[in-house]
Amino acid sequence: MGVSMRLTLFCGAASLALIASTAPAFAQGDDTAAPDDSAFGLGQITVTAPRPQGIEIGGETINSQAILTFDRNTLDEAVNLIPGVHAGNSGGSRNERLIFVRGFDRFQVPLSIDGIRVYLPADNRLDYGRFLTPDIAEVQVAKGYASVLDGPGGMGGAVNLVTRKPTKEIEAEVRGTLNLGRDVEYAGYNVFALLGTKHDKWYAQASFARSFTDHWDLPGGFRPFPTSEEDGGERDFSRTEDWRVNVKVGFTPNATDEYSLSYTRQEGSKNAPLYTGDPATNQVRYWSWPYWNIDSIYFLSSTAIGDNGTLKTRLYYNTFDNLLRGFDTRAQNSQTSSAGRVTNSWYDDTA
Repeated sequence: MGVSMRLTLFCGAASLALIASTAPAFAQGDDTAAPDDSAFGLGQITVTAPRPQGIEIGGETINSQAILTFDRNTLDEAVNLIPGVHAGNSGGSRNERLIFVRGFDRFQVPLSIDGIRVYLPADNRLDYGRFLTPDIAEVQVAKGYASVLDGPGGMGGAVNLVTRKPTKEIEAEVRGTLNLGRDVEYAGYNVFALLGTKHDKWYAQASFARSFTDHWDLPGGFRPFPTSEEDGGERDFSRTEDWRVNVKVGFTPNATDEYSLSYTRQEGSKNAPLYTGDPATNQVRYWSWPYWNIDSIYFLSSTAIGDNGTLKTRLYYNTFDNLLRGFDTRAQNSQTSSAGRVTNSWYDDTA
């Protein structure tokens, strides 16, 4: 386990909009609490149906207050707060963070942002450590049964990230965290900024979040093998960085209807730490991901039709760009070997 310390600075202007109560996950009934106003309602996945007595289908929601209180800056860290959900590591050189919902992993639990599915059709190997949470109002987790509205592949449940939207005429928030290593050396930082406004007929908001990890530390008692590629102290190749921007504008002509256009862009990059027990001659993968990017523009709407009907619309265009590079040297500066180490594996997917 690595050792780190954090120094946190909070700065609020005009209003500090934090969630103060929980909301139901994907299935709602008449006896559940109403969602918080600062959660982007159009981005929630809500399935309404009669609830048979004696049959309970699990689902939970964690809000931004819990995420902030427990300092969970990425999705994999945040879901550890939910019973029956835990995060893990893929192991090996992929160095990916996973989410398990009652034992089901990313191949049976789809991920959405504001109800828009994040598709990776080649193999669905999403890295949940790349998804930042400071601009998230709610993390909805459906356990077990998931609606067909969530899309295919939801055998074990579904996860939905609901972004924030403004609740006051002027709303601003800035916060940051400085990470220090075991020897009080610089180890990275997290920053978040949000600016929004809400009026009777419209609202607008922009937010930015960035997380940078320079390194994390190995335990002080770690003793490397004489020929190991890892000498202890700062974990080699543990550097990662991610950022996300979210912009939305909305039109609310009356108390029942809402129309919103949103844009989300997130970028990331990371390295893969080497196995600590092998010498250089036995290392088979020197991997890095120079970019891990998601781009999404989407229009969401809700229009009341009479007293008993609602027309909801989701129109979106998503892209997923990813590059895995494999080198034949520890310095990651050569791709000339024919021993199978060298690779350039691209994703260029659209939905």
